Formats: sequence, structure tokens, C-alpha cells
Amino acid sequence: MKRLSLILLVTLFWADASLFAQEVKYREFLRINGENISRISQGMTEAEVREIMGSYTSAVRDGALSNPWSTEQNGETLILHYLTRRNPPFTPILEQQATPVIFVDGVVSAIGRDYLREARSRSAGNAPAAASGGASVKERLKTLDDLLEAGSIDQETYDRQKERILDSL
Repeated sequence: MKRLSLILLVTLFWADASLFAQEVKYREFLRINGENISRISQGMTEAEVREIMGSYTSAVRDGALSNPWSTEQNGETLILHYLTRRNPPFTPILEQQATPVIFVDGVVSAIGRDYLREARSRSAGNAPAAASGGASVKERLKTLDDLLEAGSIDQETYDRQKERILDSL
């Protein structure tokens, strides 16, 4: 009996996390993402965003969808794409149907398609890599101080981001 319990426990730890995600219908998936994305704001950490967005899944004709729908990482820039718009019937899901959440140095710097091209070019080295679009180190540290003072980030996040900014010198 103990051996069976141990095997079951090990199996649970090795199981894919998506098995524990709540599956919803496609339209509900989009509605939930649309509502949840409006709760995200600049300065939030990736963990905070993932908690808000949840781990919903939806089964569609071409397979399963999950949150986030896709992920991009290039240097200090991370982009999580969350599906928020419906695709036309019998067509593949395209990036234009997703709302990107853009992280620079571990915190949300922008939300939405308007900022996506800038974030991609900045992360590719075509523009300054500063979270505020080329701000000086002094300006970046001031922004970080403001986020801490406003309670948007905790002390641990503040210390980590401050170290990254100073390491970029």
C-alpha cells in the first residue's frame, strides 16, 4: 500500500501542469483573458501576471490552447501573448488575436500590440535596452524608487531590479 501511494505521489509530481488547469470553452477562455488582462499594470512581476491570468485551457479543433498562448524571450525582454480576440472559423490562430504583456528587467513595461514592435526591436539590440525607452540610469532608478514607494513592487523585486540596472553600467 505504501508503495502504491509513493508511485501515485511521484506520478502527480511528474504530471504536466496543464493537467491541473481548468478547461473552459473557447469563447469563455477569451472572455476571461480579456477581463483579466485589464487588471494588469506596469511594474507587476511575471509571477503576479501569471497569477492574475490563471492557467485556463481550451480545446479547439487544432488542439489545446493554454495561458499564455505563446512566449518570447530575448535578453531582458520577455513577452507573454494572451489570446483575447476570436479567430474567424476555419482559420489558424494568429498573433494579432493575442494581447502581449511585455516585461523588461522582470517587470511589466507595456501591455498591448502598440508596444510590441518597439519591444522586439529593443530586445534585438536595435534600440536602447532601458525599460523606459532609453532613459538614463538615474531616471530608471527614480522610476524604480517610485514603484517601491507606491507599493507596486516589493523590496525583493526592487533590490533585484536595482542590481540589474547598476550592472548595466
